[in-house]
Amino acid sequence: MHPSLRRHVLLVTLCAIALPSLQAAAQRQPGSRPAIEYTVHPDLATRHFVVHVSLHNIPGDTIIFHFPIWTPGAYDIVNFGSYVDRFTATPKGGTPVVTRIDTNSFRIAGRYIGEMGIDYEIRNVDPPRNTDWYCASDIEQAYAFGVGAAIFGYPEGFKNVPCTVGYGVPPGMRIAVALDSAARTGTHDGFTWHHYRAASYDDLIDAPVEMGTWQQSTFVVRGVPHLITVRNVAGSDTVNMHRLTTLTRRVVEIETDFFGEIPYPRYVFQHWLADLNDRKVNGGFGALEHSGSSTYLVPTPSPDEDYADATATTIAHEYWHVWSPKRIHVGTLGPFDYQHAPRTKSLWFAEGLTEYYSRVLLVRNGVISMQEFLHEADADVGGSYGRPQRPPVTVISRNISELDESIVSRALYSVGPMIGLLLDAAIRTQTNNAKSLDDAMRLFNREYGRTGKTFSDEEIIPIMERATGAKLQEFYSRYIDSTEPLPYDQYLPKIGLAYGTVTERRRQLGATLAPGDSGIVVTLVKPGLSAEASGLRVNDRITALLTEGKDTLRAGELPESFVRDDMLVRLPITFFIVRRNGADLTLPVRVVEREEPIHRLTLDPAATGQALAIRKSMIGQ
Repeated sequence: MHPSLRRHVLLVTLCAIALPSLQAAAQRQPGSRPAIEYTVHPDLATRHFVVHVSLHNIPGDTIIFHFPIWTPGAYDIVNFGSYVDRFTATPKGGTPVVTRIDTNSFRIAGRYIGEMGIDYEIRNVDPPRNTDWYCASDIEQAYAFGVGAAIFGYPEGFKNVPCTVGYGVPPGMRIAVALDSAARTGTHDGFTWHHYRAASYDDLIDAPVEMGTWQQSTFVVRGVPHLITVRNVAGSDTVNMHRLTTLTRRVVEIETDFFGEIPYPRYVFQHWLADLNDRKVNGGFGALEHSGSSTYLVPTPSPDEDYADATATTIAHEYWHVWSPKRIHVGTLGPFDYQHAPRTKSLWFAEGLTEYYSRVLLVRNGVISMQEFLHEADADVGGSYGRPQRPPVTVISRNISELDESIVSRALYSVGPMIGLLLDAAIRTQTNNAKSLDDAMRLFNREYGRTGKTFSDEEIIPIMERATGAKLQEFYSRYIDSTEPLPYDQYLPKIGLAYGTVTERRRQLGATLAPGDSGIVVTLVKPGLSAEASGLRVNDRITALLTEGKDTLRAGELPESFVRDDMLVRLPITFFIVRRNGADLTLPVRVVEREEPIHRLTLDPAATGQALAIRKSMIGQ
């Protein structure tokens, strides 16, 4: 996940699952091939998705109908079945007994003639519990969104039969979803119906749907259409769609050129812009990738902010996932078992390397500046320089659903890209810059991404060694699957980079803060810095913040990073609203800067020879 946003952890790909022998027998009979049809429409008044399922040629006396406990692309245990209401079943030729087995599963018992109708409603996952907005479902007055796992259930043993879905769109609203159109539309029951097909349940739920009004634009790369939608909670057209389209198209061109292909028939970029008080934020922002789309929950930009620039590496990160891990992935991550969370040691590969490439490809191709690249990497180096990895990223990966989010986010999206940088450096230095991590990723795509083959956690490094000729097992053992600090001092000089002390002028709040439900408590004020200059005192409770755009941010709902990292003087905040001795005060923010020695990642001006050549080939300068 992008460091400036909230975690977007997420893995999976499309794999077939063998059908039980009973289903195979049914498929051998002409005209009796199993199939599943869904219809879905939002009830804007009750904020439910209303779902009907038609099962065709699904034999047996008993059907177990499951809802996922997690969604592809995220490891959060959500238990989507807990949001299902009014579940009923109507078979052809029988009377069923419906029993709720557990939170996520229903048993439908009683003989029937292979045809079954199932109806249920999906409550809003609002605000999301144990997950993020883009991993859930949400219905507003004029907008509806749902990730597939939050809407669709499936009959046990029949996940890879063909599916169709008809979406009923309310009047005045559009629809955006990355599925194959079945070219059938009509209007009835007050909805305009759009029909789509999917090869399997995995395909179906890997395409989130949104209905509403929004800014949108389209572009074509290699003959493939791409759609961008931008829904702004403020209701105004604040995003420069030309800039966003140009940037997004460039990302698509760079990454498809890297792999030499576009492996999908269409792609949708779905952006939701929210303010910090929106319940969707739930403490942070982020994004989730899918095989043919990606969904973004992003702060509404200020009038002077370029939204495209602010989201460039996030878009590049999600789009890289089209290949890894959607198509290039370990066997543990597919076929999907929606009733148990996946466990793998290799999220450093799926997420960490993705974050590395989201930055390095953009700076290499001039989309982001060298200063931006170094600033992003500098924060990651500073957070891990000389520090043992406790626990190792492999252990964090395997236990991701059980760990604190801050630990996971740091390991995957801060340490992870630095593993990518140093691993790339190890390959390039061993091969005199003849081979790189690029060669390994392209081989992964040729032999696994395009063929549907998978590999194990333990095979990743041997495959990289085969692709590059470099010896990497010791690097893996010491710096990935171990607690040793990352080897910055060993490799940075070899790739023309330096990490050392420089003097800079920096804004500093100069206060120690403690988060609370009703505001942020000031526990310490340092002399001569912004907090003192703004009039803050110990025991003040900051209840709200006013921005340059006249927005009011409720302090008790701000992400923890705003309290932990001097964000209150780095953002365009003009006033503190403070509760002091029972009275409310409005204090103008007065920012103080001072020079101080800090560590920075820089281009090494003394780099020559191989180090300079490696740096130029890695990051273009």
